[in-house]
Amino acid sequence: MHYRFHWFWWDNIWLPGNVTWANFEDRNGYIFPKPYQLCASIPYGPFWCHNSLLPLQAEMRLLAKKINWTVHLVEKWFRRRRNIEIPTVSQKFRESLLPSQYWYYMAEIGFYWSLLFTLGFDTKRKDFKAHVVHHLAAISLMASSWCGNYTRIGTLVMIVNDSADFWLEAAKIFNYAGWEDTCGMLFIIFTVVFFITRIILLPFCILRATLYQPTCYYFQPVVAYFFFNGQLLVLQGLHVYWFSLVLKILKKFIFIKVSEQEKQERVREGTEEERRARAGVRREIRSKR
Repeated sequence: MHYRFHWFWWDNIWLPGNVTWANFEDRNGYIFPKPYQLCASIPYGPFWCHNSLLPLQAEMRLLAKKINWTVHLVEKWFRRRRNIEIPTVSQKFRESLLPSQYWYYMAEIGFYWSLLFTLGFDTKRKDFKAHVVHHLAAISLMASSWCGNYTRIGTLVMIVNDSADFWLEAAKIFNYAGWEDTCGMLFIIFTVVFFITRIILLPFCILRATLYQPTCYYFQPVVAYFFFNGQLLVLQGLHVYWFSLVLKILKKFIFIKVSEQEKQERVREGTEEERRARAGVRREIRSKR
């Protein structure tokens, strides 16, 4: 196997001492991942994008000249036009899971490329920096695992991370629709699934397999061992951070729900007491008569 950058594809960086890249040549009906196949994921980035970019400054000037406007007015028009394009529920809730492992990888990497492309246009939230780190680490991990033929563990990580996402997106959809009870139920399911997959399964099953088991078979870990596990630990740290935010939201949701129920009970008790008082007054009036 011949590569253009021999120093980058050095066997001692990616593979254990008793394995070389020659072991991953296609043979006897077995097909192995190829690094060049990752190029197919880049066009998926614009496909997933749902925000339109502003024209370049030169295009702005040319357009202003054609319609006899000032550049400032053209920029103002594009800003207003972009603000009108508020993402719909269907645009916010997009999930794709294809049967082929190759297409699953390409679609997943392309989706994270789209998230990275649109970061500059998204609303800046409290965890904006965490999202940037997460997207970069996710793209790097998926691309590296594909190149190094670590597709089994890579697919497991992707499935574990995707398991909770669609529950959150479904909760958002019902929140936009005004179905508060359904939204709350889905958010509770999301919290449980997030805890099981990202706080229990990922660190205690997958990370245990990637950190501990390779040292049992090969005493001297290669550079890829530290590279992959380092990024997995970064993702796990982000999961713990996000889970703390999820618990805060869940706490607020529960307390608000309880306080609303208490208010309703107090109103009911107040109305019942008023009815009893009125009935007592009527009885007194009747007895005097």
